[in-house]
Amino acid sequence: MKFSKKLNLFEISSNKFVALGQVIKRMGVVLKKPTDNDNTDNNTDNIDNSISSPTIQLISTEHIDAVLEWRHRTFWDCIECGYPRTGYSWCQNCESYRFEKQFPHWTSGNIDIDDFIRKSQKLAQTDRGYMEWIPHDNFTDVEYITSGGYGDIFTAVWQEGPRWAWDENDQTRIRTGPRNVTLKILDNSQNITTDFLNELASHYQCNSESHVLFCYGISKDPMTNKYILVMDYAQSFYEYVIERSTRISWMKKLEILYDIALGLAMLHRKNIVHRNFHPGNIFIDANYQGYTCISDIGQYYPSDKDSNNKKLYGVLPYVSPEVLLGTDFTTASDIYSFGMIMWGISTARRPFADRPHDQSLASDICNSLRPKAVKGTPPSFVKLMKKCWDPNPSNRPNATELVDILEGWIKVLYNNYESSDIQEEFNAAEEYRINSTSAPNSPSMFHPQAIYTSRLLNFSNLKVW
Repeated sequence: MKFSKKLNLFEISSNKFVALGQVIKRMGVVLKKPTDNDNTDNNTDNIDNSISSPTIQLISTEHIDAVLEWRHRTFWDCIECGYPRTGYSWCQNCESYRFEKQFPHWTSGNIDIDDFIRKSQKLAQTDRGYMEWIPHDNFTDVEYITSGGYGDIFTAVWQEGPRWAWDENDQTRIRTGPRNVTLKILDNSQNITTDFLNELASHYQCNSESHVLFCYGISKDPMTNKYILVMDYAQSFYEYVIERSTRISWMKKLEILYDIALGLAMLHRKNIVHRNFHPGNIFIDANYQGYTCISDIGQYYPSDKDSNNKKLYGVLPYVSPEVLLGTDFTTASDIYSFGMIMWGISTARRPFADRPHDQSLASDICNSLRPKAVKGTPPSFVKLMKKCWDPNPSNRPNATELVDILEGWIKVLYNNYESSDIQEEFNAAEEYRINSTSAPNSPSMFHPQAIYTSRLLNFSNLKVW
């Protein structure tokens, strides 16, 4: 079937290029002008990418037909409009229309938030490709968990749940019913900035990725008017590690780090720097078979602050020395943080817990102070960890290299290569772990000024000796 003819597209010249307007955008076709090197079949592999602009562009009718034919074969045609679906049991054209009909019936009270949510819904190509406004009265069993850097965190039950279930009789998406969620209250979000919403868009861009904590949408506390991020229910990374400190094998530690590295590599491929990468923003997702997930993507400053104020926010032990000295965050600064996370999971401890997180510590970090590797840590692991926190950012591995290294170690251990040096190192480390009586940091071991939530880091005149 020639879908381009079915759509009655307007021919511009020689039947080679066509103008693509709103109808094509709604159908989820990639808006891309092909080059001479493009392979039509290969291009269909990328058709699930979000469309960021509604502007008309020029692409070939052959490419349109290939994309729509692929959707036709993979997702079948929508029984309502007859066009190929854009995802499993999801038609962007019809769902966009359903969303638009509901626009007059809800508002967040903030025009920018409304526009953000509505755009995500109009462009959603799958059932998980959008965010929604969730009325606060839809939450029950709300329970305080902890205080984060920029607000309190609660768990709750979302009574309606997301529209992820499928009604066979009506052939339409319906809500799942009660679902456990995490509520992140955003302090001072009554004055939320457009800049912050741009950072929230980074999270939305990664929402479909398995190693990023899923964000269902936004709500608001009617008592305080603070906005709320509604996210998947998940356990704190450090709670998980410390509760199981004597039971987590080295294989499991590598698998957790591998998940984290996959998430970080995905962000960096999308040209997103996390900028606030520490265990408080890493979770074990209870709704998805225990995946380790990254959250708070790009949210390294309070929701009422502008990123142009050049002030530094973060958790000091996880901030790279070059950032402390005034350089902007980069992918390499995320890798430094990953090295500190490696140390934390290898020890079930928090770095520099025994001293105040003040200018003196910041100065020492800039002058190459790092936590000491503990006895029983595999030498190859220590070598990679130290490479991640090298003072020179250019000496650090990138996230893809971390994925490859960790995957290689996991394969060696799974396949039980007895003659492998890696196998011998991790076998020895595992034996030491089983026989060890060392314990993680207890509350009495924490200095009262050791702070592990994000805050303003106002250090001046830091110098490298």
